[in-house]
Amino acid sequence: MALVVLDAGHGGANPGAIYNGRQEKNDVLELVFAIGRVLEDNGVDVYYTRTSDVYESPYQKAMEGNEVGADYFVSIHRNSSPYPNQYTGIETLVYNRFGRAAELAYNINSQLEQVGFINQGVNERPDLVVLNSTEMP
Repeated sequence: MALVVLDAGHGGANPGAIYNGRQEKNDVLELVFAIGRVLEDNGVDVYYTRTSDVYESPYQKAMEGNEVGADYFVSIHRNSSPYPNQYTGIETLVYNRFGRAAELAYNINSQLEQVGFINQGVNERPDLVVLNSTEMP
């Protein structure tokens, strides 16, 4: 069965985006656990980069994914903007728009769009450590 690394962004002293007192690090950790339960209920093995409020660098997280031999690495974040309601929906970032990573990204966006999320597309970000230092999509 597949092994998926689920990475809840930020953590520890790094709260990530903050909106109305809600911190990204807490919201994405809760979301990662919910996603993990669904995957596990469907026979997928899950490895969490964090299960509590701790910070690891993106490089550390990428190396964990490589060391456990994961088939997929999914990092969850919540973006922010200085302008209320400027952005809504789902955006998926990939190293490049080709191959298994892009296929997974397009599938994720498509499925979320079917349940009501606005699809903001799949975008290349080869500069992100968790995308350029992992050996899996």
